[in-house]
Amino acid sequence: MNKYLTLLALLGSFSAIELSESTKYISYISEFGKQYGTKEEFNFRKALFDEKERKIAEWNANPNKTHNLGHNKFSDWTEDEFKKMRGTKINNNLNVEQVVLDTRDLPDSVDWRSKGAVTPVQN
Repeated sequence: MNKYLTLLALLGSFSAIELSESTKYISYISEFGKQYGTKEEFNFRKALFDEKERKIAEWNANPNKTHNLGHNKFSDWTEDEFKKMRGTKINNNLNVEQVVLDTRDLPDSVDWRSKGAVTPVQN
């Protein structure tokens, strides 16, 4: 089905009040070619968009900021979707044993130059 027909069919299930409150989001959907299969997904994504809209408005209202924020194609994504896109892999199955080192006999200072760990600074 054409993405615009899908959007129109989905919007047909909203009240006039819901539509008037969603104008900015509807413009976002149109600009970025978003498609949602159900009213529930539409509402879920709109809530994510609304939260980012609130943060953007708060940031842009601060006169001390040197740049403005705006929406992009990711404005309706969850943090987990961002992590997946960035390739973040969290392995909770790591059983790494923590090793505590003995610090009782450490010297007060170390000249790392004499240990050959650093080179002299040249002017």
